[in-house]
Amino acid sequence: MDKINKILLNIIILWSILAIIFGFYDLQISKYVVVYKNSQLFDIGNGYGDNFTRPLLYVCITILLGSIFNDIKTQRKIGTIMMIYFIIYYFYLFLCEKIINQYLILIFLIIFFISIYNKNWRNYLPIIVLIILLLIFTTIIIDIIKVSWRRIRYKDLTSDSEFTEWYIINRAKKHGSSFPSGHTANSCIFYPFLIYIKKKEISKKVKIILIFIVIGFSLYVGISRIVVGKHYASDVLFSIGICSILTIIFYKVFNSLDFFKEWGL
Repeated sequence: MDKINKILLNIIILWSILAIIFGFYDLQISKYVVVYKNSQLFDIGNGYGDNFTRPLLYVCITILLGSIFNDIKTQRKIGTIMMIYFIIYYFYLFLCEKIINQYLILIFLIIFFISIYNKNWRNYLPIIVLIILLLIFTTIIIDIIKVSWRRIRYKDLTSDSEFTEWYIINRAKKHGSSFPSGHTANSCIFYPFLIYIKKKEISKKVKIILIFIVIGFSLYVGISRIVVGKHYASDVLFSIGICSILTIIFYKVFNSLDFFKEWGL
């Protein structure tokens, strides 16, 4: 069994164990952690999942457009125009809405653009395509499950009798969209970067730090959604599981087609 299959097997085993645990203790977990809902730390994480997906998609579009041309100077021109537009757009949002995450998105866009400025963007195509595929398939799957399960959010419960476990499709008159967590799924959209990190020749310490940031961000967003009462632990678990498994499946498909070797990764 190769390393990727072992990782996939371990994810499935861990996911299965947690799914069983949360199947019994979902409601109790929410009751325990929701007391921290007024914490500024979790309030910030609560809104970050969706807010970082859009700028990442903008970056992907920029790289795709630039990759049409093999000439690095042309790529820079296209990238510069696109990034100036995005920076002005988010700076405008920051001035109008006074939301700090718009400011952080600006920093993210600028740092990312500087880091790839002198490189051939065509080398990033496999990761970019993988991110777009992950976003499309995750959105479709999450939306289908939400509509089918109609699970009531913890914050909308008027009594414990309205609560349904993750494995039960809600047939009550009062419907919700708790299961699974869309915000958490969006925060997992950075998972394809783990492949890039794995394939690049960088020190082990740097790899560990980057992996911690990517995975830690999705966990932070997920936990924040539980704390504010908008999702249960199982909602977050299934979103992370879906994104993790899809990322590995797409990686195996791309790897079998030699996409990473073809584009220099």
